[in-house]
Amino acid sequence: MRRESLKLNASLKFYPAVKLLSALAALLFFSSCGYRFSFPSDPKKPRTVSVPYVVGDTGGVFADALIQALSATGRFLYMQEGGDLTLQVAILSNSSDKIGYQYDRKGRRGKREKNLVSTEGRQNLTAQVTLVDSITQDVLFGPDAVTAYADFDYVDYNSISDLSFINTQGMRQSSISFSLGQLDSIEGAQGDVTLLLYRELANKIVQGLLLQ
Repeated sequence: MRRESLKLNASLKFYPAVKLLSALAALLFFSSCGYRFSFPSDPKKPRTVSVPYVVGDTGGVFADALIQALSATGRFLYMQEGGDLTLQVAILSNSSDKIGYQYDRKGRRGKREKNLVSTEGRQNLTAQVTLVDSITQDVLFGPDAVTAYADFDYVDYNSISDLSFINTQGMRQSSISFSLGQLDSIEGAQGDVTLLLYRELANKIVQGLLLQ
């Protein structure tokens, strides 16, 4: 249940902030390169493309997202080797920022403390993209950087108010059993949202290719 909730959370925050700009950003990014490669007139003959090892992609998760995004278009045919195009990708950075805070509280009445605790973060992912003609080794465009980000919520495990509440009997009780799995540390929330971010960044790259 926690993963489902996080996915919805990230999607609601991520898409309004980024997806509206994705097409424009991709258009500016790819059109600035000056090169235009063409698709075959017969849609049943997609361009073949190979995606070698993505630098910085531990476990190949981002490479899988790229391959799925390419294949889903119907305009590209992924080949492990020997594609007429080679999409070279390297992850430049995968970082997070704290963007949301709340005052800590203590006591039965939840008296507000002076110190702030972080409750919301933003995961940023940037990849360098280069498209190469596999036969001539000419760089068709790039290298250029493409970035996506997603926001996520988490609890501060150092804050007692985040992890417990005062029940009707006036006793402090853990919130974990009532959270339906939605309370997570910053590390756990980052791990879940990164999977969504890989897919979004992969789609953003492929959208740029389709604009050619």
